Order: sequence, then structure tokens, then C-alpha cells
Amino acid sequence: CGHEAIVKLLLDRGANTEVADKNGQTPLLLAVYNEDWTENEALVKLLLDRGAKTEAADKEGRTPLSQAARRGHEAIVKLLLDHGANAEAADNYGQTPLSWATQNRHEAVVRLLLDCGTRTEVVDEWGTTPLWWAAERGDEIVVRLLLNRGAPIEEAAKWGGSPLLRAAKNGHEAVVRLLLNRGANTEVADENGLTPLLWAAKNEHEAVVRLLQVRIAQPLMTALP
Repeated sequence: CGHEAIVKLLLDRGANTEVADKNGQTPLLLAVYNEDWTENEALVKLLLDRGAKTEAADKEGRTPLSQAARRGHEAIVKLLLDHGANAEAADNYGQTPLSWATQNRHEAVVRLLLDCGTRTEVVDEWGTTPLWWAAERGDEIVVRLLLNRGAPIEEAAKWGGSPLLRAAKNGHEAVVRLLLNRGANTEVADENGLTPLLWAAKNEHEAVVRLLQVRIAQPLMTALP
């Protein structure tokens, strides 16, 4: 007898869908955590159909949608959104489902969240944004998606600088080019005073160094008589 059948039997006998364990995890949250992805989608659907609350959060403030986005489970994200889950619910650290999806490079989930109108300008307690994470990871497609939805290009983290700096530091040439083409400031430094160019040079990312040098030289060339 599978877990779904047992859960259904318990629900039929009046089991409470909102009882939480010591970590604040409800049956719905635990169903999202379930490693067996062939089964947890069915469990999530069953619990939602029986009235499980989509906004029940664990002790860290993470909702089922945040956890599904974190894991990249597109089908469960869609199920939760279809049942009215708040796409912008932030956890105790200010991170939203979009924050988690970008951190973990789940492009399909990012698209789902953006298509339902979630804001791109969310900032967590460390000052990082979804765009910052996409640039850090070198995820060109997600960077483009976020920029096309109005993500703030210059929002810098408390530690670690701007999206351009993260991409340059990690040698993500395509992302650096994209950010430069969208007008990213090459002179924004991190908390140690290091700019994107200095980081690219320090880490020997030669192609990125050339890109930045060309962009930095353009205003100087224009200013010449």
C-alpha cells in the first residue's frame, strides 16, 4: 500500500491537514520534501484538494511554494500556484520562491513565477536579489528573463557587489556581455573596493577583462576631440 493510499485513508478518517511537527512542517510541506517525485506530486494534489493551507510555513518561514521552487519541482509549483499560493511569500531571511528558483538555476520554475506576475526586485536580508543570484550562477537565460521583467540591474549585495561584479568575478562572459549591453555600471565596487574589472583580472578571466576594458574605454574615446 503506497503513501498516497495511506494518506487518503487517514484524511477520510478525519486527519487534520494542518498538524505540524517540531520544525513547523505540515503534511503539505513534508509532501513537497518527499524525495520520491513520482509520488509527491500526487500527495500534494491530494492534500490541496482536501483543503491544506498553501501558506503554512515552517520555522524558517518557508512555504510549500518556496520549497518546491528551491527543489525545481515545476509540476508542484504549478499545482500550488493554481491553488492560490502566494508567489511572493518571503521567509525569515527575506527570500521568496523566485529567490530560491534563481539560486538553484531552475529556469522552468522562474518562468512560471514570472508569468504569474511575481516581483523581480525583492531583496533579502543579505541584499541579494534574484538577478544577483542568476548572475552569480552564470545563468544567461534567467538573467535575460529577469532583465526583461524589469529586474534592478545595479542592486548590490551587502557583501559581494553588484550582479555585474559577480558575473565578472566568476568568469561568466555571456552574462557580463548581456549586463553591459543593458547598461550595467562597470565602476560599482564591492565592500573591499574591488570593481568588476579588478576581480576579472585577479581571477584571470581574460575574455571578461577584454569585454570590460572595451566598455570602460568607450566613454573616453567619445570624449576625445
